[in-house]
Amino acid sequence: MEGLKKLKLGALLNLVVIVVLLAGIGIVFASLMLMPGGQTMPMDPRSIALMISVVGAILIIVAVIIAIAITAYVMWFIATGHLKRHNSALGIGRTGMIFQIVAVVLLIIGEIISAALTQNPAAIAGAVPGFFGSIIIAFAFGIIAFLLFLVGEILFGIMVMKLAEEPNVESGFKVTGILYIVAIVLMLIPFTGAVGCILLLVSVILIYIFAGRSLETLTVS
Repeated sequence: MEGLKKLKLGALLNLVVIVVLLAGIGIVFASLMLMPGGQTMPMDPRSIALMISVVGAILIIVAVIIAIAITAYVMWFIATGHLKRHNSALGIGRTGMIFQIVAVVLLIIGEIISAALTQNPAAIAGAVPGFFGSIIIAFAFGIIAFLLFLVGEILFGIMVMKLAEEPNVESGFKVTGILYIVAIVLMLIPFTGAVGCILLLVSVILIYIFAGRSLETLTVS
């Protein structure tokens, strides 16, 4: 039951991230519409103050989104731990989330290598087979991180599907898990990314709904 509670809370936080993101985009666009046009950058105090406000708003929105997104991830990570203890078959979700953590670590390592190449390419080139070899290494970290993150998302979707097999848990989780995986795949295909984003949003909403219903059923039983 605790796993479903955290799963529901994580879904809710992910939905909040989407709402804040959309609201932030709206605020930024509205602010830009208020800025005077022209080929030259306006330098009057009102325009400068508006520009500073827009930049400040963007930074605040990004910070809020990152904070909520990390909290949502932590909730789902905790949820997968509880679900794994309940049924080892559901441990596939925890494995997927660990893959995602490893992916982020590899991505950071790749960025560090890239930054080192930018700052001191000669030093790096002396430590590995040439300058271009170093670039390939940094690029390889990014590719591996991407693949790990993708596999992690798919494993999480499979865990959601398997929830439908648990007693007194909503059978709708099966369709939700499939929808989640399809959404991830569509987001990677050109011209279907928007459809994938919409399906991902729908799947998160369904996770929230079915987790809530399952909690009600388990409480009664």
